[in-house]
Amino acid sequence: MSNSWDYPPYPFLSQVLQHCPQAGKLYLDLWKTQDKEGFSVLQKKEISSLFYLHPLAFKRKLLDLCSEGVCSLMEEDDKYVIEFISWDKEFDDL
Repeated sequence: MSNSWDYPPYPFLSQVLQHCPQAGKLYLDLWKTQDKEGFSVLQKKEISSLFYLHPLAFKRKLLDLCSEGVCSLMEEDDKYVIEFISWDKEFDDL
């Protein structure tokens, strides 16, 4: 992974686990698929084999993550484009 963290920022992960724990593992798995700009492009036909989830279950959990504000989603006919919200390091000292 090209991001500086192997895991999502703790406050975001904690929020997901508290409000939609069923999407927690998906959040961790998706986090590791992002590129250096914080995007992940996933082909819909590969969802089941990558995440061992039915496509509808995947989408439901992904929408839960979007509702929590940890990612945003652009859905196309054949793929999902997911943008992850990362921690702003400028606020670490506040």
